[in-house]
Parts: sequence; structure tokens; C-alpha cells
Amino acid sequence: MAPRYLRHYWSDNAGVTRTKVEINGGVKSSGVGLALADQAQCMSHRSVPMGSGIGSVGDIRLIPDRETFVEVPHLKNTYRVIGDMFRNGTPWDLCPRNYLKEAVLRAAQNGFTIRAAFEPEFYLLKLVEGKYQPIDNGLYGDAGTLSGISEWIDTNVISLEGQNVFPEIFHHESGPGQYEMSLRHADPIKAADDFLIARDTIKSISKQLGITATFCPKPLKEEIGNGLHLNISIWKQDVSNVPSVHCDQKLSANALHFLSGVINNFDAVIALTCPSSNSYKRLQSSSWSGASKHWDYEDRSAAIRIPRSGISPITHMEFRAIDATANPYLALGGIINLGIAGLVGKHEPLDAGVVFGKLSSFNESMKKLEGSLLHTKSIDSNLFTAYQAVRNSNLFTAYQAVRKSDYAYCKKLPTSQEEKLFIERY
Repeated sequence: MAPRYLRHYWSDNAGVTRTKVEINGGVKSSGVGLALADQAQCMSHRSVPMGSGIGSVGDIRLIPDRETFVEVPHLKNTYRVIGDMFRNGTPWDLCPRNYLKEAVLRAAQNGFTIRAAFEPEFYLLKLVEGKYQPIDNGLYGDAGTLSGISEWIDTNVISLEGQNVFPEIFHHESGPGQYEMSLRHADPIKAADDFLIARDTIKSISKQLGITATFCPKPLKEEIGNGLHLNISIWKQDVSNVPSVHCDQKLSANALHFLSGVINNFDAVIALTCPSSNSYKRLQSSSWSGASKHWDYEDRSAAIRIPRSGISPITHMEFRAIDATANPYLALGGIINLGIAGLVGKHEPLDAGVVFGKLSSFNESMKKLEGSLLHTKSIDSNLFTAYQAVRNSNLFTAYQAVRKSDYAYCKKLPTSQEEKLFIERY
């Protein structure tokens, strides 16, 4: 009988999807062992940075979430599972997935349910004489390009649906060889899991077909960048709290409080959602990348856009200042924590269309995160305990050490070398 391979997946502080393969592992697997230092590894160089709070001593266990156990259709005799990090039998402080779980629980304790979905953009490239080039010269919504990748589309959709990940819309984006896939709304944990698996599946199948898929923010200097639009909705007792009860074309008071909680701390949020040197090559004011620190209805330049379509009611909020170098669990967890804090604390609503200063630089955003409510202290006495604040501090200390080290390393690289690194890592 052929061996069965079980891939155990996790996302590290550099936003890299990692896996360990268990030979003949099954749904009852007890997990795989990891070193503490695995969460302090950089994506650009093979060392653990100073100041992470993590050394050479210590082990954790990646325990499978059995609900994520599925067969992988595009890989022979292969199954996969996504794990949570435990140390000495309890959830580890530095587990990104557990951080998001705590944010979801915090929302629930205050009477709210969050739903989310990611819309990743990515390029399909081919390597020609050592340089990456787009596989086509298509335009936005270009119908003609889809016939050329029909096998690619079929293989990806079949594999994703077989893994309980459901793409809903797929189209050619504005850049040559650039595409976007919208994933179905789900609870936040599944939404982050779905993005992790969608990216891995798309990259894997593309490689099998002789193509390189990359989700990095700015893979090609002269072309438009890749976003990772994040859609969030707020619910209470199965009733959407996004549209106003008075006019479903406007936001509710709860949605406005949620937005205020995020935008008032947006400089810290950017450290989680756009955390790389390559992020800032995409975050340009004229690029519709969400580089403007404001919210507005239907405005694609805004960091937070409220979509409307004709007479249809508002269903969700779209966070546009985010890209695939982010760890999806930390980015979504941070937004939920701040949004719920704004909602519970009834933060003063911010006017639509008003820009609240410039987005922080990378270094400024990391300083803002270090001094933010997310990192060092309680956001609200009803939301956080001192214990939880310490947990956050431990997690983000390691996170910042990794991100700062990667940023410093990448800033020294020639542009072509930096582009190649990000194309291949993300």
C-alpha cells in the first residue's frame, strides 16, 4: 500500500506558510514537534534575529485542528491539516492562529459575531532567461485570457473545493498576467485558513504546470501591485450590524464605532497588514492600494472602502491596506480587536472622506505597534486582562524582531534581487 502523506501547516511571523510532512499520518494524528525558534525565523535570511525573546531552548507542538483535515486533490496520496501551537499542554502565547481565536472570542463575549473573507490578487509568471515575465498581456476583465489558462482554472477550483475552500469570483486583474480570486465569507478562523490554503494550492498547481504564481505586493517594478482585500461584516443575534436600520445604503452606528476603533490606531494596524519593504512599493497614493488613511463609500483609494452597488444594501466593510506578506491570523485578529474595542467603547464616529494624516512608514508603524494598545496594555477593561496584555506583548516582540530584521536585510538588496526574493517567498 502506498504511503500517505499528512502535511501540517502553520503561518510564521514572517507571513510564510510552512509545513511538516508526517508519513502515514491520519485524522487522529497527535501533531508534530517544532522548536520555539521556528516562530523567530526570517524569510530573507536563515537566522534568528536579536530581540525576539526566543532562543535555542524550548519546544512546542503543532496540534492539528481536526476540522481542517482533508485530502489534497492535486497531490498524490496527500492530506493536510492546519495546526495550533501548544507548549506544555496549553496554547502557546506566540501562536498567531490562537491570537485570532482569542479576538473572535472577545467579540463573542461582547455579543458580536464576525464574518470575513479574503480576496487575494496574484501574478502568474514564467521564467525567461532568468527573469520573471507575465504569462499574458491581458487587461482588467479580459475574457480572451481565460481560455488560455482553462486547465489552470479547472485544476485549482476542483482542488480548492475538494479542500472545503470555495472561490466565488475569478477574473483577470489590471496588470499583465494578474488575477484575483474572491473567497467565500466564513468565520474569521476559517477565512484565514482558507487564504493560507488557497495561496499554497495556487502556487503548487502553478508550479506543476510550469508557471510561477506570486501574491507578493509588488512583484514587477513597472506594473500594478497585488492587494489582499479583506472583507469584514459584524453580526448580532444573526442580524447584520453593518447597514443602518434607517437606510441600508449607510453604515450603522455600530459599524461606525468599529471603523473608528481601527482608523484611530491605523498606524499600528499597518505594522500587521503591510509589514514588509515590498509592501511600501505598492502603497502609493495613485495606485488604488488603500494608501490613504480614511474610509469612504465606494472609494478605492481609501484604506477602508464601503462597497455599495445600485440599490443593494451594504453588506460588509473592505480593508484595502493589506497584502499577502501579512500573517493573515495576526492582521485579521488585530483589526477585530481594535474594531470591537471601538464598538464597545463607542468611539466617536469619523466622517467619511476625511483623510486623517499620512500612512506611517515601516519604521514608524513598528514604533506605533510597540506603543499601541494591541502590544503593551489593555484596550478596554471589558476586553483585555493584564494576562492577555502580557501574551500580546510576548507575541508582538517576536513578530517585530522578525519583521525589522527582514526589512533591514531587504532594503540592502538590489531591486531585481529583492523582487525575485518576494516573488518566490510569497
